Amino acid sequence: MTINQVRDGVIASIRAIFPDKKIYGEAMKQGVTVPCFFVKILLAEQTNEVGRRLKRTVLFDVHYFADTNEEAHEVAEQLYQMGFVTVQGSLLRGKKMRHEIVDGVLHFFVEYEFHLLREVASGPTMQTLEQEANLIG
Repeated sequence: MTINQVRDGVIASIRAIFPDKKIYGEAMKQGVTVPCFFVKILLAEQTNEVGRRLKRTVLFDVHYFADTNEEAHEVAEQLYQMGFVTVQGSLLRGKKMRHEIVDGVLHFFVEYEFHLLREVASGPTMQTLEQEANLIG
């Protein structure tokens, strides 16, 4: 599972809630049609866990360009439904959800974490081993 796949899962969840709205996952061009969404990855981090396990955390800032603050708050209420996002058949739980409106733009923050297994480097395998042991007794 990659960070871009998680972003695609977030976009798919937004599209399921708002099928008629335009959603951008990359930089927005001039002259976009309002209202629309922009899904931005704010932060991604990876920490080592036991053995080969890794934990990745991805923080999203979902922008919504609304006509009014009232509309922005209504959209935020619906975005709180993104408690779970499906990515490659796995459910990721959204955490630390919050929103704010800055200069007429809704910023909806949500964090997803998932675990990965580090690949083990395959080295040469042992062909055969002969061992002798003497037992006393």
